Amino acid sequence: MAIWFSNSTDSLPMRTMGNGMLSVWMEGVSLYSVRAGYTSPHVCSLSPDFGGGYYELETFPATDSPVERYRLFYSNDVLNLHTRTICDLQIVDRLMTEDSALIRSLDGSSSLDWRLNIPGYVKAVYHPSYRFGRNRANALFLTVPAGTPFENNYATMREQNLVVILWGSLNYNPAEQSVRYGGDLGAFCFLPFDDPVEMIHKADRLLDQIYDFGMTPFYTVGVEKEPSQDHQRLAPIEAMQSREGAVIASHREPFACAADLPALTELLLDRDRGDAALRMLLYWTAEQRFIAPRVRCDGVESGVALPDAASVASYLLAATRYMMRVSPTGKEGDLLFRGMRTALSLLMKEFREGMLPFSTRTGAFDAGLLGRELLFQGSSEVTALGICACKAFFAYCQAVGKRAAKDADGYRKTLIEAETYFKKNYSHNGSIARNAPRRETLIRRPRFIRGVCTLCQREGAYPFEDTLELDKYGRYLCRRCFATRRGTPEETDPAKREFSPRADLMAALMTDSKTALANVPTIALAYAKRLQDPKAALPLRESDTDPLLLLTLKRKRSELCALLQADETALATLSETAEALGLVPRTGVRITPEDLLDYLTDSVRTILEREAEGDTLPALFCDTAPLGARHTAGATALYLLATK
Repeated sequence: MAIWFSNSTDSLPMRTMGNGMLSVWMEGVSLYSVRAGYTSPHVCSLSPDFGGGYYELETFPATDSPVERYRLFYSNDVLNLHTRTICDLQIVDRLMTEDSALIRSLDGSSSLDWRLNIPGYVKAVYHPSYRFGRNRANALFLTVPAGTPFENNYATMREQNLVVILWGSLNYNPAEQSVRYGGDLGAFCFLPFDDPVEMIHKADRLLDQIYDFGMTPFYTVGVEKEPSQDHQRLAPIEAMQSREGAVIASHREPFACAADLPALTELLLDRDRGDAALRMLLYWTAEQRFIAPRVRCDGVESGVALPDAASVASYLLAATRYMMRVSPTGKEGDLLFRGMRTALSLLMKEFREGMLPFSTRTGAFDAGLLGRELLFQGSSEVTALGICACKAFFAYCQAVGKRAAKDADGYRKTLIEAETYFKKNYSHNGSIARNAPRRETLIRRPRFIRGVCTLCQREGAYPFEDTLELDKYGRYLCRRCFATRRGTPEETDPAKREFSPRADLMAALMTDSKTALANVPTIALAYAKRLQDPKAALPLRESDTDPLLLLTLKRKRSELCALLQADETALATLSETAEALGLVPRTGVRITPEDLLDYLTDSVRTILEREAEGDTLPALFCDTAPLGARHTAGATALYLLATK
């Protein structure tokens, strides 16, 4: 059981529900965002209205049903909480997979107002007592016209429709956009549709079921066996997968990101959901979508995009891991292998003296951690990812006896060069730098790219993608900024190196870099300090830094033990620091590498699990969270892999 407070500094718990067509994000008991699709505009939201008074939300799992129930408490006097009134109202949300609808059932004697917020671009038409086949009910039709712009400079390609059916003691007030629940029984039904005739049949079936629900308490209807823990933990990821196969990045970014593919594929395979992983990879394979850092989830093309090395490497690694684990035959296997060969060819063309560039949608760019002038410099994280992906693909081809490419020998030489010169390119002062400025001198910048305008983001504008042109100062600007020549170029040091724990972790996890591996225990030691002292500072944390650290500690455990065993000075320094800070007891006996790594691993896991909301990883606790995303699919997948 959990209690959540409306006036708390912490946000209410957010979870997602989806069936491939209807996407709903819930914040506590409020329907934070309802979308009639996955890459689509926000259609409406629904929240309880207590007139600004204090309220609490109590949520607890039902013993006889796999759904969660809610109970509300509210009071107008925040300072005198013992006078709170219990709202005798049980709320159950049930997602209907077959009919792609969400039914919110209300059962109780307390009346309550619900605020139904509808954006201005949505056309709303209310029909009292609308006839759905054999049944009648109040219906609110919401339409998003084709061409409606929404997040990140995208627009709807077709008209989108959603009908909100009100049953029982629910009365809609169009003037105030509110719904009055009068007690007894009631239900909201959110049903997206394309064909009005099909909608009538679906709504009629749903109303039949709702009438059946009304005969007994809602929370005891449709009893199923309790889902396994693995299924419960995977549910948020499954809800974020569209019917076409793509997985949205977050509720703030309703697009599929290529950077999430390796973690999502491994997680789905680990949970015996190879079918979902195959649908996702086939979606990215179609029309060579993997050349773009992110795409729409509805199968509509987003326009021409230049190959992005990070996206291509992510796809190649994900597809190779899938093929090595599943080995599909037939049409699907052939499509994936052709996509992998194309990805390898594109990736090899991007190597310059063993270096790959940053992605145009690098999270550190969006968060303002790195300037976009680094775009064509070498990226240690992307290079490490590319090396790992290419090595995995060559190993797969050798195992199954397939030819990797026409110029396989030349590609292998390029890969060996990248591995050999990784330390030379990125090692700096005992750490792995995020960037290598030298790569920029080896290429000629394109005149046009697809990305985020430097000046627009600097002024605090939402970092949406646009067609950018290179100006005389070396900046990529949108057409408006380029035409007005706004701003003066900032003086930057072309040889400056940027550092982040994520660079060390990616290099340690993806390559054989001893420099990166040696820094992992030191990074983890800061988490152990925070566990003892809440005011202790943590290293720079991005949306997936914590799960990457935990995953590295677990998967590179034998290498870390050997490294610490061989370097007695480093082991002694870490042990003395841990003892001096009281992180480990003073026993007079030098701590073993195994014991030290066990303690560090447990510390990172404890802090990471404290930050998680249920089984999803929020990104708000990370100061560098791109666009303030509450949930990110890739970081959540890494979290589930690291904490299994």
